[in-house]
Amino acid sequence: SGHGVQSALLSVSVHNLLRSGSFPTHVLKQPDQVLTELNEMFAMDKHADNYFTMWFGVYQASARTLRYASGGHPPALLLGASRNSPAVTPLTAQGVPVGMFPDTEFACATAPIAPGDTLLIYSDGAYEFPVPAGQSWSLEAFTAECKRLAGTPDWTLDTLVDSLRARIAAEVFDDDLSLVRLHFG
Repeated sequence: SGHGVQSALLSVSVHNLLRSGSFPTHVLKQPDQVLTELNEMFAMDKHADNYFTMWFGVYQASARTLRYASGGHPPALLLGASRNSPAVTPLTAQGVPVGMFPDTEFACATAPIAPGDTLLIYSDGAYEFPVPAGQSWSLEAFTAECKRLAGTPDWTLDTLVDSLRARIAAEVFDDDLSLVRLHFG
């Protein structure tokens, strides 16, 4: 929540905790449990009223499945491998932002992953910005643009950023923009 140093430090703390090996492996394999644990550890009342959104997934290569949970984060987009008309599946899971409410239960969902699929995880800065007509761009428009790009050969995150930047009224992002692209072979 928010911007600046305080928010960045909270994000770094969460990142370091996940990478440190503090959680047992059986917890890390259950995305909903990870969010539950983080929700308890990072309660707003203990962290200057800050909370965070998070999308957490675990890919099981042997079964070609992705288990995921969301804590108030925009849905990740699963982009199908077809170049002609790639399917775009929003990977949504119910959940409020992490740290907002004690005893929150997070939902876990599973998606099949086909060879060549791409997963796009992004922040709300990718679609919440003013466009020249004085309106705001939307998640639906962002999803449609991702589908269009996924149908082109060799698209990159730079291609997506350039496309987004071309739509922004002020030509600069007002909000943080984070994009993560994972390709499944």
